[in-house]
Amino acid sequence: MSAPTVLVVGVGSAAVEAAREIVAQGGRAVLVRSLGSRKQCFLRIPSGIEVIEAELVGAEGSPGSFHARLRAPGGDDMVVDCSAVVLCPSTGDRPAGGAASLDERCAAEAAESVRSVAFVLPAGSPRPSFIRAVRAASELRARAARPSVAAFAAEMTAYGTDEVVYAQAQADGVLFVRTPEAEVSLDPPRVAARDQTTGREIEIFPDLLVMERRSEHAEVLTSGSFAVARGSPGMGAVATVREGILSPGPEYERLEAERVTGARAAATRAMTLAVHPEDRASRAAVVDRERCAACLTCARVCPFSAARPAEEGKASIDGALCQACGVCVGACPARALSLPSYAEVAEHEREIIMGDRQ
Repeated sequence: MSAPTVLVVGVGSAAVEAAREIVAQGGRAVLVRSLGSRKQCFLRIPSGIEVIEAELVGAEGSPGSFHARLRAPGGDDMVVDCSAVVLCPSTGDRPAGGAASLDERCAAEAAESVRSVAFVLPAGSPRPSFIRAVRAASELRARAARPSVAAFAAEMTAYGTDEVVYAQAQADGVLFVRTPEAEVSLDPPRVAARDQTTGREIEIFPDLLVMERRSEHAEVLTSGSFAVARGSPGMGAVATVREGILSPGPEYERLEAERVTGARAAATRAMTLAVHPEDRASRAAVVDRERCAACLTCARVCPFSAARPAEEGKASIDGALCQACGVCVGACPARALSLPSYAEVAEHEREIIMGDRQ
């Protein structure tokens, strides 16, 4: 029996970690990297992982039998058959105009003449941004010139071993100002804010101003192209609406340890579904075509886009997308929709198991 193929889409460390885990579990990992990404230059791809330079255009099918359509550099489409797909969203941020971008290399690039530095992270910044700023602040304070460093952020919490870095930065004299929004000017650089902890009004004129990137995040995970949505929080960290297409979440929202854990979880789930595909369709809502009035109320209310018009405009349910939540059943004015009973689902699964044994 050949090893199941799992497509991993992404250019960041989470994508590489997911592909590595798939190979470690005996699968065949195919890493699809978007064209022209700057991240491709910095990541080393371990042996045993196949790489395709292309864009993922779409993916159709079910666990164990997906058909992924890729667009090659020349514009030609190719189809790759796979058992599951792991989407590792990455970001295409650009620096805010007039200020340095928040990057771990910024401290090393700062000139020795810099005597004061300010890091500004607006409310809503990704959680990893804070610890990156703390590390950069510590590097600056360790220099012979000992520049003054201040960090303005709404979130002042480090996680796990990062707490040690935060504590060291405090001991080194880094000033942390907790504020939901700092007032920033670029010419000349100026930062003013009220510290929520002490109530003090703080105003500084730094030589170097480092700000969180403020552009749109370009994710590979979209709902239209791949008939997949992020799902609800209760569905788990690696769950998507379409079974067999998984995502550990965008890199910019997670800390390094979380990215590794999420990538491994997504890879493990993908391998499990590749070897033992689940039949989600047996749990999907059922349409009574005799009763269906083709009003398509179900299509309008379904939160997972599983209901759609079919022949004669009557409703059809995509079993791969349906979450059996019952919203369409309750909203249908003709009472044409129902959910299978537990006994029916159990009997269907028993028939599949007995069939496999034979």
